[in-house]
Amino acid sequence: MKINNRHKLIAVIIAVIVLITSGGAGVSADGMASWSLMDSGTSSDLNAVWGADNTHVFTAGDSGTIMRYDGASWSSMASATTADLYGIWGTGSTDIFAVGKSGTIMRYDGTSWSSMVSATTADLYGIWGTGSTDIFAVGKSGTIMCYDGTSWSSMVSATTADLYGIWGTGGTNIFAVGKSGAILRYDGTSWSSMISGTSADMHGIWGTGNTNIYAVGNSGNVLHYDGSSWSAVSSGTTANLNSIWGVDSTHIYIAGESGVILNYDGDNFSAMDRDTFSELRSLWGSSSANIFAVGTSGTILKYAPPVIYTILPNEGYQGETLNITITGANFSDSITVQLGAGISVNSITVDSANRIEVEITITSGAATGARDVTVTAPGGSFVYVDGFTVKPALPVITSVEPNHGRQGETLNVTVIGNHLTGATALNFGDGISVNSFTVLGVNQIAAGIFVTPDAETGARDILISTPAGSFTYADGFTVKQDLPLITSVEPDEERQGETLNVTITGANLSDASAMQFGAGISVNGFTVIAADQIIADITISSSAATGVRDVSVTTPGGSYTLPNAFTVKQALPVVTYVEPNQGRQGETLNITITGANFAGANALHFGTGVSVNGFNVLSSNQIAANISISSDAPTGV
Repeated sequence: MKINNRHKLIAVIIAVIVLITSGGAGVSADGMASWSLMDSGTSSDLNAVWGADNTHVFTAGDSGTIMRYDGASWSSMASATTADLYGIWGTGSTDIFAVGKSGTIMRYDGTSWSSMVSATTADLYGIWGTGSTDIFAVGKSGTIMCYDGTSWSSMVSATTADLYGIWGTGGTNIFAVGKSGAILRYDGTSWSSMISGTSADMHGIWGTGNTNIYAVGNSGNVLHYDGSSWSAVSSGTTANLNSIWGVDSTHIYIAGESGVILNYDGDNFSAMDRDTFSELRSLWGSSSANIFAVGTSGTILKYAPPVIYTILPNEGYQGETLNITITGANFSDSITVQLGAGISVNSITVDSANRIEVEITITSGAATGARDVTVTAPGGSFVYVDGFTVKPALPVITSVEPNHGRQGETLNVTVIGNHLTGATALNFGDGISVNSFTVLGVNQIAAGIFVTPDAETGARDILISTPAGSFTYADGFTVKQDLPLITSVEPDEERQGETLNVTITGANLSDASAMQFGAGISVNGFTVIAADQIIADITISSSAATGVRDVSVTTPGGSYTLPNAFTVKQALPVVTYVEPNQGRQGETLNITITGANFAGANALHFGTGVSVNGFNVLSSNQIAANISISSDAPTGV
């Protein structure tokens, strides 16, 4: 038999030695995790473990013990034998083989176990195969048996040493290890002995490929095969090592006496925490996050550390608060997450054993670049190297001063915000040229811009870019229509009491909303003919003050006033009657003239032969005059 029990005192001593000798090893994510005891439901020694997947795991042991794990708990199976079983392997959950004492071979078809004809009475310690028609079992005195899918037959092994373990990369590259350093290799045709370089009993073998194979055995012996020869590897322990299994070249696990479990990260071995000092005889796992170890007295350990598979999003900006989703395995309610200095974890929500939601805040001063993400659960810790990247903070614009400009205008603006250092581009949209800009500091940029005359009016976004990214300040700047301009008014004068059309000529008159000619002039209506012309209908009241006055126009762009653009002239005088309206030749008389618009009258004429001696404007509608009619004045009206 390949395994011997140790007294508890010796176990404790060896365990102490293991911990001391491996203390200088680098601590990996695996080294920080621990193995936990499971309720196996048996006290029998368990010698081998193998699984098809996480919910179909099988262990075999003394007195025909076979236990099955369904993903939740272990339960006993009817094995149809009482023989000690030392090895187990299968092609799937419905095709499993167990080997043991006196040539015992049992097969499970997914429903029940049954005995097979082994063609040997030798104890069989190990089993492995490439498929259901190419299976090998090894055992006592160099025994090697082969199953072709129909029956078992004996093979010539080239050794009489007990063989304890078997493994291969394929049907033409199979290795068996055993007593006194025995190592055999099968090339598809025959078995041959290899030089191991050790006399220690070797119990387990496993590898990642033809040039990377490990064998483990007594006194802490670990051998490595590089495709050409075997060489010793320092394990850091003197404990007897019984089994080896791995995921890849950086996740390899070894188990042995006194509960020793070693992890190999590709460079160093390190001792792993575990809840037992029982001898461990076999290892198997479905992944680095789901490994089982079995041993004496029904001992079953499970290694289920937290593992990170993905982090999304895997980057964030300085000053940002965001939610990230971490997927992996073996997450629990007591899990913690660390992302390094400058990143605080605000909350953790465990959605399932495979998914957690984490809200984090990245401080504005957090160092940029990649950083490790560490999750810690009861099963241990896992470090996802360079799992999250802090990016420089995105630029932010909070205001622009001034925040508007007119068509055709050139102006200087100040952009205020944060994280503006290193700005590479500043954009105000179509129709606005950024002539130049200068970063005055992390919070301020001075820019010179030109608003083209045909730039579309209204609000527009401002876009700034820095090495960290871009930011859009929505509706940050407004283009206003250029100020209207009046160059002429035609006609530019008219008398009191008149209604007329005038033509206003200028520029930027589109969408005009108001026209004004001053007091006493009503704008009855106006029509914008084009951007440079308006026709207005106006009425000058009879009492409008005479003289020049300003003309104003208002558009969305603002207002413009053309000074002295229009002149109100006094209305023409009107005589309605004269009293008396007749006189005789040679007569001098006073008369009263009635009418309108007499204010400012400076002359009065009655025709040939009538002299106006004088007159007095009594009001705007009456004049008193003294006239003399010469004796020879022509008679008549």
